[in-house]
Amino acid sequence: MFQNPYAALPPTLRVADIVAEPLVIHRIGTREERREIAGDALTAVRLDSRYLTRYPHQLSGGERQRVAFARALVTRPGLVLADEPTRMLDAALRRDMVDLIRDLADSTGVAILHITHDLALVERACQRVVVMQQGRVVEHGRTAELLHSPQHPYTAALIAAAQRA
Repeated sequence: MFQNPYAALPPTLRVADIVAEPLVIHRIGTREERREIAGDALTAVRLDSRYLTRYPHQLSGGERQRVAFARALVTRPGLVLADEPTRMLDAALRRDMVDLIRDLADSTGVAILHITHDLALVERACQRVVVMQQGRVVEHGRTAELLHSPQHPYTAALIAAAQRA
């Protein structure tokens, strides 16, 4: 999942084709089966099948991000990389997206690797956290423990900056 849902989806394809594209690449199912799987993936991200015929420009930012998430999940991967998945969303949509990602990770068993600066997302959605500074791991551990008693000065500075914001 990319951080900018406005740039992540091809503008000339309908949602059905966007979500089904990984199935085509991996030669999974017939055209009809792929459309059904795409519809199921949309349902999983709380969008109904009416979205299958829409183009990205007809969707809000939150809807686009849900389509991107459906596309990421459609092949049932073991791991999804989520690069700042809530960055372009307002506060209410951000909370909904975090809850959706967490719920789907729990229900499907997929691991979600969040690459983010958003400590609220980390606290709400992540079991473990790795803090990196200039490409190096400076601290890691269980999220609650790390956020409440950081051991590295960089981690403490990140938490303090987030509390001021």
